[in-house]
Amino acid sequence: MKKIKRLQKRIALERIQILFSNAIHYSTINKEIGQRQLELIKRLSLKFNLRLPYPYKLFFCKRCKAPIFPGIDSKIRILNIPKLHVKVVCLKCNNVYRFFVD
Repeated sequence: MKKIKRLQKRIALERIQILFSNAIHYSTINKEIGQRQLELIKRLSLKFNLRLPYPYKLFFCKRCKAPIFPGIDSKIRILNIPKLHVKVVCLKCNNVYRFFVD
């Protein structure tokens, strides 16, 4: 049983990687297709109890949990005060969150 679960999780993670690359590609062509693929990524991670890798987490708003694309659904700024960080503003819920760069 453990082998089957491990195999399912590995397949789900591979599928998430494929969907993520497709979402980035289609976001410039058709925004709705890209958002739908990001929603599928979220559903796959919930179904198979997977923790999303860090680069994939950046494409979801921390407040409204909606999929966001940089420059389309969010504003991104690089600021230096008080410490070097990247400021992300979700344009759907106007939430501001920061990623500190060390």
